[in-house]
Amino acid sequence: MTEELVKAEISNIIYFVGGGADKTRERFGVVRWGPTNLMGFAQVAFNMKKGPYSETAYFGYLDKKKIIQDIVKRKLANPKIRINLIGHSRGGAVAKDIAMKELRKLNIKANIVISLDPVKAKRRHPFRVPSKKGVKNVKTYVCIFANPSRRDPTDFIAKVGGQYGFRLQTQSHYFVEADLNHGQPIPMMQFPLNDKGKTVFDILLKESNKK
Repeated sequence: MTEELVKAEISNIIYFVGGGADKTRERFGVVRWGPTNLMGFAQVAFNMKKGPYSETAYFGYLDKKKIIQDIVKRKLANPKIRINLIGHSRGGAVAKDIAMKELRKLNIKANIVISLDPVKAKRRHPFRVPSKKGVKNVKTYVCIFANPSRRDPTDFIAKVGGQYGFRLQTQSHYFVEADLNHGQPIPMMQFPLNDKGKTVFDILLKESNKK
């Protein structure tokens, strides 16, 4: 099968957006951290099981403009392609803001958007709770708030940075408070969202198998 035919079969794109120190080396107080590639590992784990109709891309939270440019480019090439974003930490906030603010301005609908324990993209930013119009621009929004019984350093960093997933409960189609540490995006993707055991992995895998 030619490369052109393979591309023509792609019906959706899933953007994996990393948080602080995911694709960069950053300072948290006196500690330098990263790159951890946490969402890169999540992308690899997902790609091992994903269906044939989905393509994935991996960006950092600082790549907001690049993600929007890529979405516009793909929409121009294929207006029917479905746009999905999953972000962790600062990337979770960026994924939400892209879908509910920037894409809405461009009249581009987002399909599935997932925030894994979102943290403000910058500490000086206000807590950005989406508007009703912003929420309507997304077909399915999932938010996971990490609230572990035993905290580790990543949880303290998230709290200082502006962890705010608990503020997004009423705007979410699926919202859970998980007994997981902030630095565990893959376990968050495997955490049950309802009493039927549906997970983020399940939602994205189903999407990847849809034409």
